[in-house]
Amino acid sequence: MNDEQENRLVTMKDNQVKNILASLAIAAVGCLAYWAYDAQVRVDEYNAKVNSLTETISGISAKQSADQESNLKDLEENKIVEDKVKALEATVQSQQVAIDELTAKLSRKKK
Repeated sequence: MNDEQENRLVTMKDNQVKNILASLAIAAVGCLAYWAYDAQVRVDEYNAKVNSLTETISGISAKQSADQESNLKDLEENKIVEDKVKALEATVQSQQVAIDELTAKLSRKKK
């Protein structure tokens, strides 16, 4: 083999190596792009789940706030009713005392 043929062979082998390296680089970039895409898909799915949970928690919090407000209103109404019952009990008791006094007076007059 002469020098020119040897140079051509070396040049061909260099070109083959360059082509293989270029193919490997393209494959590596493709893998990286796929991994980046896959990671982004997973992040998007995670974010969707987080957003869904956040909405659920917000809904539960709103429901709890409404329930607490309703319970507080019920407690206030119960307190008002309780106060009215106490007032009515006091009225009944004072009327019972008056009835007892009148009954005693009538008993004395009959004797």
